[in-house]
Amino acid sequence: MGVGVKKSILFVPAWYPCSFFEEQQSVYAGEYDIYNVVGNCLWLPKRKQLKRLLSLKGLSDVAVTRNGTLCNIEISCPKYKSQHKTAKAIRRMSDKVGNVILSLMDGRLPEYVYIQSISDFAVFVAEWAKHNGIKIILAEHILYIRHSIDYITHRKELLYREADKVFCVSNYLYRNLLTSGFRMKSVSVVGNLVSDCGVPENWENINKNGRIMFVAGHVHDKDMPTLFAVAKRLPSQLAIDVFGLTGEETLDGKQLREYAGENIVFKGKMSHNDLLMQYSAYSLLLSTSVSETFGLSVAEAIAHGTPVVCTDSGGVRDFVNDGNGQIVDIRDVDGIVDAIDITLHHNYDYKSMSLAFLAKYGKEKYYENIRK
Repeated sequence: MGVGVKKSILFVPAWYPCSFFEEQQSVYAGEYDIYNVVGNCLWLPKRKQLKRLLSLKGLSDVAVTRNGTLCNIEISCPKYKSQHKTAKAIRRMSDKVGNVILSLMDGRLPEYVYIQSISDFAVFVAEWAKHNGIKIILAEHILYIRHSIDYITHRKELLYREADKVFCVSNYLYRNLLTSGFRMKSVSVVGNLVSDCGVPENWENINKNGRIMFVAGHVHDKDMPTLFAVAKRLPSQLAIDVFGLTGEETLDGKQLREYAGENIVFKGKMSHNDLLMQYSAYSLLLSTSVSETFGLSVAEAIAHGTPVVCTDSGGVRDFVNDGNGQIVDIRDVDGIVDAIDITLHHNYDYKSMSLAFLAKYGKEKYYENIRK
């Protein structure tokens, strides 16, 4: 490596662009050159695979779109019943993916491959990294996979064992991995990167708006029916602003607006930075999730001095306490309504809430944890 040439990291996010992943990469931006490779894999029966290639007039089964340091890869791969043939297909395709990565990185090998979502595509990248002696990090929002006899799923599970480091966002996720039988070389519970953007500087001038905020980039695991049931039980003047959804997303085949009460307002999608500027104005954040590896919106609310009512969904156990909110059983509508009433009438010290949280889970602590 020449003088002055920085080392590099290859990120394998679930999708891109995404401000969340960009913030995670900021940990390394000053020290490393950052590259991103995003991919999808389509498993096709052999006959369909041949027809697809013929219809494309012989084009490669690896389609590539590049934009600077970002590369999108679309893979069409034969589907075999034999595990041996599937393993050979993975090895063959991983070499092709590796050649694309080398082209993206001007022939350099990355210091680390940083996988942020275990997918079929991540298996190809990890296979290439392992063959070339590149260290593999599994990080952030990686959910464990239930055991299966399917070979590609088995390969996903093996990534936990093969990775040089596994970053877990919460003790909850770490315990789930252990009790599910996953073996790992090295594990660090690092929390999640919670931005302090928008945290008030002058707490004496903070005036809460008397409204509840609810954050959901999707409806999966967020238990929207419980949210709607809670809304119908609340006083009509107590509005819930839903960030991240337009209200047009489907839920069990119906539109969200058909379920929502008059006191639910869909605020639509917005950038993460714009969302961060909203938290401190609200009197309470509500989360009805059935599963959270960390609970980023809950954490961000506390960091911005907004108390929370959340369900016992996993990662939130690490940081929600009497000083910043309440945890209620999943789908306990009565318990959630009572907790909202208690929390809204409790006299919280917003500044102390924020400072205490940021000291344990803020940017500086996250940087420290991730570099251990």
